[in-house]
This record gives sequence, structure tokens and C-alpha cells, in this order.
Amino acid sequence: MTQQPDFGDLRSLMNEPYSRQIWDQLCLWVEQWPHDDLHARVLPYLEGHLHQWSDAQRFFPKRWVQKLMEGSQQEHPEFQIARLLSLRSVVEARWGDTDDAKLLQSFSSRALSHVKILDVSYNAAEARTYAALFACEQLHALQELRLVSSSAANKNENAGWFEGFASAPFVAQLRALDLRDNALTLEELSPLFSRTLPNMQSLLLGKNELDLALFPKLTETLPALKSLQLSHMDLSKSTFELLGLSALRHLELSTAQCDPATLESLKHATFAPALRTLQLWGCEQSADFVSVCEAESRLSALHDLTLAHCGLQDAHMERLVESPGFAKLRALSLPGNALTQRGARALLAALPHSQLESLNLRQNPAIPSPERDVFVAYAQQNELLLTL
Repeated sequence: MTQQPDFGDLRSLMNEPYSRQIWDQLCLWVEQWPHDDLHARVLPYLEGHLHQWSDAQRFFPKRWVQKLMEGSQQEHPEFQIARLLSLRSVVEARWGDTDDAKLLQSFSSRALSHVKILDVSYNAAEARTYAALFACEQLHALQELRLVSSSAANKNENAGWFEGFASAPFVAQLRALDLRDNALTLEELSPLFSRTLPNMQSLLLGKNELDLALFPKLTETLPALKSLQLSHMDLSKSTFELLGLSALRHLELSTAQCDPATLESLKHATFAPALRTLQLWGCEQSADFVSVCEAESRLSALHDLTLAHCGLQDAHMERLVESPGFAKLRALSLPGNALTQRGARALLAALPHSQLESLNLRQNPAIPSPERDVFVAYAQQNELLLTL
């Protein structure tokens, strides 16, 4: 390939499978391309071919991000090919002060019109900066917004930072929202529930100060939700029957307090027949979910199960591999538990009769070396993705 590419070079590049190197090369070429030909031929051609790559693969290079934040007045048509803009950690808190000018400058740029994924996580920004984000008219193509740890650094000063979300021009089309680690109360999260969001499919709410009143609100306003992540909630003496999300496919609970009755209610939930992935991380008594697997239940689609750091022992393993639910699993993840030789042997005996394609047994230090060797040999012979 020549240093100064022609259209033939571009065609050849687009016939290559995606890689970071290929993307970097493409970005460099469109920067160098004469603007007249870029508008007339190159951008229309790329518009018809780049759809084969995911939006997350089409990220703004750092030098483009820098130009965006500097408020360059030059035309940058090359920005049109990018879809993911990361503005993570742009504003850092120093001596109690913040400088939001770079973020504010970015939110006024016309280059945002093609952005589909925006990551503004880990910024110690002021409430006025988030108000500018939620008022941004240029983000009319936005589908995914990441706001991890956006308020924790200045929680007291930035009270109400999320209020503008309700009226954001892009909110109705959002498909994914990440609000983890913001210490938001249910009242502070209320802008999310101010109207029905029919396109929202993924919501991450870990490390916020929420309670069970969340479930009815999710049911009322996010009818198409397919993936939900929650953590640090007290779910004891509660029921998942309150969570009427019939489209839910993936549910992750981290460091939540559960009791056997709560876990039992999973099989009666509205979403039970559709649920494909269930991840329980560090949840009290979540090893008792084995009882749900033992009974024939409405969790007929469940094929990916994680029971991590939950005190799973050999007796649980023996019951799990004998359960009807185990026979349907394609992925099983059990890191950070208390399995020994007995539990490992029970699992090894069941593997040939299972449909497992992935198995994670990390941080089970009491599994002896001979059994580990047998797991490795089985994985190599049967194309099982094994993590030990």
C-alpha cells in the first residue's frame, strides 16, 4: 500500500477483516484525503461498507478527540466515519476545583452528529456540564450513553446533575445506559422514569442507592429492556414477580442480599421463560439457586449461569449436576467458591452428558492438581473453553 493512497488502496483496505491496525490506517487516510474527493466519493463509499464493523470498533482516535476538545474551527469531515467517542476522565478534581471547559467545548461540536456511543465516565464535572450534555442537539444519532462514576467525586456540589436527562433530545432513542457507581437514590434517578423509553434495551445500575420501589418503575417505563445489572440492593423478603419485564434476557446481581424465597421467586417472574443469562456475584445465599435448578421451572431458556463468590460447596455441585437445569446450560461460571476434590469429580462425571461450551472454575483453590489436569485434558479433547 502506498503512502499516498488512491481509491484502489481504499477498496483493498475495506476488503480486510477488522483490526485495530486497519482502523488506524483508515483514519489516517481519510485525514489526508483531499476534501473534494472525500465528500464526493470516499465518504459515500465508506458509508456503504463500514456497517460491517460494529459501532464500538469505529472509535475516535485520540488525536481526533484532542481536536474536538480544542474547539478547532477547521472542517473535519473525516470525523463522520467514527461512531464511538470516549471522553473518559477528561475533567479531574484538583484541590476541590474542576475545569469543565474541554467537555463543554466538545458538547457544542457539530462533529457529534454521527456519534452513536458516547462515554463520559469518570469525570469530576460540574452539574452545568451535564446540563450542556443533556441539552446537546447534535447528538441526534446517539444510541448508547455511558455515565459511570459521574457524580461520586462531587456528590454534594453536584446534586441534581442527572435532572436534565428527562428532556434530552436523544433520550427516546437510547438503547443502552450505564449509570454505575453514582450513588443515585431512587428520587435522583427519577428523570429516567419520567416517560416511557420504548427503545431502551440495556441498563446498568450497580452501586447506586436503590430500593425495591425500583422494580415497578422499570416495568412501567422500560418495556423493551433486555439486560439489567443491579448491585448492593437488599432483596431479602422480596420477590422478582414485581419485575414485570417480559423481554428481559440477561440479569446480573452483584453483592445483593438474597434469601431462598427471593431466589425461588425467579422461576415465577414474568421474564422467567425468556431469561437466558443469570449472573449472581457475591450475593448472600445465592448458592441456594441450585434448588431452583433442581425443579422443573419456567426458566427453560437459561443457558448461561454464574454463581460467583457465593460459598458454593461440594454438596451444591452434586445437586446442580443432577438437576434438569444443568442439562440445558451452555456456560457455567463458578469462580471464588469452595469446591474441593469431591465437587470437582461430580462435575467431571457430568461433563460428557452436558452441553457446556464454557466453564470457569477460577479461584477454587481446594480443587487438587490431578482433577485440574483432567479438566484441562477434557477441555482440549472436547473444545470446551476452560478457565482454571
